[in-house]
Amino acid sequence: SAAMFIARLLRGNHGRRAITAVSSQFQVLGMPSGHSVDVVESPIADMFFNAQRREAATPLLVAGSRYSTPKGADTFAQIAVLLGEECVPLQFRWVGSVDADSAARLREAGVAVISPSDDDERAALLSAGWFYAATSGTRESPCLVVEAMAMGMPCVALATPQHRDVISHGETGYLCESSVEVLSFVARLAANPVLR
Repeated sequence: SAAMFIARLLRGNHGRRAITAVSSQFQVLGMPSGHSVDVVESPIADMFFNAQRREAATPLLVAGSRYSTPKGADTFAQIAVLLGEECVPLQFRWVGSVDADSAARLREAGVAVISPSDDDERAALLSAGWFYAATSGTRESPCLVVEAMAMGMPCVALATPQHRDVISHGETGYLCESSVEVLSFVARLAANPVLR
């Protein structure tokens, strides 16, 4: 992996430092003592902090990706199907890239799939959401969660190292060990405006 390659490069180069986007990458680098790894936050564009929230009339659960990540999309499709079976009045929106097979599964599950052209459009699409679900553990995922958090959206995320970097469970969002827990927290948030 890229992290292992970087760690090998830095061994023996005592004047150089590694920079990571999230602290969980520090552990992957496995740097020997004497080497420092700086954690630098990925920048979140101003429009996510300044966007006007316009929540949809019906509870809207949003997820997404900037890259085609089948696992996150497929998990979100399963969540949409299971919540639909519970007769919970929810809408579902996937904002971002997705491969053709996952897009078909998402649509079959009743999820609107929208690919924004830029961050302004992405922020506008997110602004209607009642809550955000992070259903993958990719390195891009915490940035998407932080975008939603910057907009004031409650976030429910799988408890990956990347999500633990940005969410304190029960304080700044909810970390879940399984998609069943994601379902539980989404249903709780849908029913409780004060909790949202």
